[in-house]
Amino acid sequence: MTQLTTEQMKQLHDDHVAADNAKRLAKDMDLYTDDCYMQHVPLGYRITGKPAMVEYYEMFTEAFPDSQYTIVGEQYGDDKLLCWGSWASTSVGPFLGVMPETKGNRIDVDLMTLIRYRDGLILGEHLVLDFHNFLRMGGFDIEAVRAEAAKLPQCGSWEGLI
Repeated sequence: MTQLTTEQMKQLHDDHVAADNAKRLAKDMDLYTDDCYMQHVPLGYRITGKPAMVEYYEMFTEAFPDSQYTIVGEQYGDDKLLCWGSWASTSVGPFLGVMPETKGNRIDVDLMTLIRYRDGLILGEHLVLDFHNFLRMGGFDIEAVRAEAAKLPQCGSWEGLI
């Protein structure tokens, strides 16, 4: 197991944010382990493995094509990074299969992400944000999105973290 330095973790994360903001999915996925995951803490679901992550990111990009992450702070630990900032986009398509009731709504929310690293790559992310306001601003029916999220594999918010 390769433990990364703080500088290496920062570079991987910076590359991830840049690829995500530029919608370069293949470049982004090169930064993840094959068994990577994305844990959405507020809705309790977990996307696991590169194929599922690619499918999720494609859906997410269709729903929010101009999304941009802005990181304003970071704190590093052993093979972990806690970062915080904001995420902004326009809601134009379905999120988890639920169409926004009105398209073109602007979303701008604060977020926090705990990122885990393994073998020199990103293993997983625990995403925390105010999903109620995210969905409200995006024009989504909150209960409909919750119902769709409940159909996805569920996981404890911090499972696998420690």
